[in-house]
Amino acid sequence: MIWEERIPSIFTSPWCLISKTAHELKTKPTQHSVKELREIGIQPDILLCRTDRLLSPDIKSKIALFCNVEKDAVITAKNVETIYEVPIVFHQEGLDERSLKTQYLDGTTQPEGVGADSQKGETAQI
Repeated sequence: MIWEERIPSIFTSPWCLISKTAHELKTKPTQHSVKELREIGIQPDILLCRTDRLLSPDIKSKIALFCNVEKDAVITAKNVETIYEVPIVFHQEGLDERSLKTQYLDGTTQPEGVGADSQKGETAQI
């Protein structure tokens, strides 16, 4: 089950290296690093996975399943020739739309009680 209670003013997106050995991508280091983050109370909203190629839907599904994030929250941070290509790759991967959705800036409304102080009815400050 994906972490349901979250603070909408906090957005976490760790960078994870997807290593390769003999033409095979290894997701275990990513799974382990996310596990370590969760042990100290940090649940990633988005995973930026650094690799030399685009991740297949199967790899994204596997990472999402074992890292407890939604499949569209696994973003390929592909190596590119120039820095100017980075925003293009992130847009193609849907990072911009996912970021807005995570922060409820895409026109959707927050679930009842999320981010609100139940006693005062004010936004929680951290």
